[in-house]
Amino acid sequence: MAEKLASRLIELHDELKLASDDQQDELLDHIEQAVLGLESKGLKVPSWARNALAARIDDAAEDMFDNMPI
Repeated sequence: MAEKLASRLIELHDELKLASDDQQDELLDHIEQAVLGLESKGLKVPSWARNALAARIDDAAEDMFDNMPI
């Protein structure tokens, strides 16, 4: 199971590189699920996956402030 998650994560990484903005959100959802699966088994998560998920959170927080009145 862990090997499947790890190989799926590699596939998702390759897809993410080629994805449009609309597709990236869906792919990041799948990446998050794979990361959670690896973490639940106590396995190492690739840094690129952690960074991609952190950037997603940062972008969402920044978008909230973009629409705030001054």
